[in-house]
Parts: sequence; structure tokens; C-alpha cells
Amino acid sequence: MNIDLIRSLLPDTSFKSFDDIRYSRVLGANRHINMIGEILIDIINDSKTENELKDRFIKVASYYKETRGNQSRAIYNAINEMTYGFNDIDFNDLDKAKQKIINKIKEYDKNAKKNTAKIIEYSNNLIENMKAIMLFDYSSTLNELILKSNSSIDIYIAESRALDGGRPFVEAALKAGHRTFFFPDSTMLEVLKKCDAAFIGVESYYPDGTVFNTIGSDILAILCKSLNKPLFALTPMIKVDERNAYGFTRLSPMPYDYSIKIATNWEKELVEKIDFNGVKLVEVEPELITAIVTELGVIPPRAMYSIAMNYAKYLKGEPYV
Repeated sequence: MNIDLIRSLLPDTSFKSFDDIRYSRVLGANRHINMIGEILIDIINDSKTENELKDRFIKVASYYKETRGNQSRAIYNAINEMTYGFNDIDFNDLDKAKQKIINKIKEYDKNAKKNTAKIIEYSNNLIENMKAIMLFDYSSTLNELILKSNSSIDIYIAESRALDGGRPFVEAALKAGHRTFFFPDSTMLEVLKKCDAAFIGVESYYPDGTVFNTIGSDILAILCKSLNKPLFALTPMIKVDERNAYGFTRLSPMPYDYSIKIATNWEKELVEKIDFNGVKLVEVEPELITAIVTELGVIPPRAMYSIAMNYAKYLKGEPYV
């Protein structure tokens, strides 16, 4: 799908959010879901006719399902939730139709916040007796945990240099009054020895307990296993990608040109001679994870399968047993 064409369908108020998502200037699947919801609401408010609204809304929603939704099933599932029933809406009264669509998007956001609150509650129980934890790469859910932790704790933040994913945690850690440490990824082994546990966010997960997150999460997982340190992955259930259970593995590894992050001060002539291409997304195998923390509880990876598959049925409108 033509990116410039999609961008041309947006009102001016959405350009910054569109570009921030496209160029990874804002990180985290949950944050991207919120931004996509805001973009869709901007389109609704900016559209003057039924045909204009339908054309812009459907094309932009489909674009995000096919792009970011192919990298993070959470985004695909969330867009489905936000747009559920769109084709059944009566557009005879355009203003009422607009409000109905907006209400559906806001309903998703309200439920998502409730689910995040549950995840934070259970995570707080986990860290209650811990003195120091490590965080790797930005996650809006982890950021909430830092802000709403029940007690002060030493927070060790990995640089997560690939996407500069550690820096966004710093403001929250300082605001919450935690003793805050920031370190380069190359010292992760030594720093992990000081921590009681490590925490990562999740871009998507399979029902078998495999989670996907920013590159470097796999290194941390192996280090945790080596040092016998617990590794917890925080995610709402909606990030499930059940296609793997049917033999399909379609998650995009998110190709990325790392010169944007690590060669900004290099001479242009030198950058052009070097291949900086890599991927942003990697899998962390179930045996490397202590538990996946969701709104349904703290779940061992090997116990996730039936829970995740039942939740996937719920997302499709089937009975949730």
C-alpha cells in the first residue's frame, strides 16, 4: 500500500503521529494502538460526507493492519476491536454515525486501561520484596509499573541501543522517586548480577508462550537463564497471535536501517559503503521466561496455550470458555 497515498488521506493534525509510528520515533505497541485510534478519530471528525469518511477510514485502518499489524498482532487485533460493527452502522445521520464509531474506539481504550491496571497490580505483587530490577527496551506497560509501583526500588535501565528504547524509562523512574541507573547493553551481564529480576514488554506472543520483543531481549533472556534470574514478560492478552497454532508463522521481523540510530555522526560517504540493515523484532523462547504477566494473572509460559487460544476465540466473537 502506497505510504504517501495513505498520508494524503490524513488531516494535518495526524501527520506527526503517522510519521512518529513510521520512523519508530515513538515506541511500544500499546502506544501505537492509542495513536492509531487518535488518527482514526481525527479522520472521522475531519470527514464531511459518508463516502469520504468510509474511504479514508477503511483505507487507513487497513493500512495499519497490513503494516504494523503484520509486525504486532496486538495492533491487528486492536484495530479489529475498534472497528467492529463499522459496516453495520446507519449513516443516514452522519453526526450520530460519527459519534458511534468514536465511542467504539474510546470503549477499546477504556477496556485497555482496565487491563493494564490489572497487569500493574500483579506485577507489583511480584516486585514487593525485590530491591532491584532490570528493564529492557521501552514498553508503555512497564512504564506504568515504574510510575505506579507500591514502593521505591532500584531501577536498572538498559540502553537498548538498537532503538534507544531505554531512555524513555528514565523520566518515569525519576518522577516516581526510584534510584535510577542507566547502562550500556554491553555491560548487561555484570549489571544483572545486582538485580533480583528482569522485566520486558511484549510486541506479540504465541499461544505456546513464545514472546516477541525488541532485539536484545533474547540476549537478556539467555543471561537471566545463565544467572538463574527470573525474567517476566508483561502483556495484555490482546497481543496474542494464534496463527502459529495452525502452522502459519507470519510475524514480520521488522527490517530496519540501523544507520539512523548508530551512525548519525558518521561521514555520509562512509555510511553509504556499509550495510546497516538488520531486524528490530526477535523471539524469546518459552523456556527462557519465568512467567507472562497478563490481566488474567501471572501465567507460566507452558500454561499459556489453552488460555491464549480461548482468548483468540473471544476476539473472533466466539464463546469465551
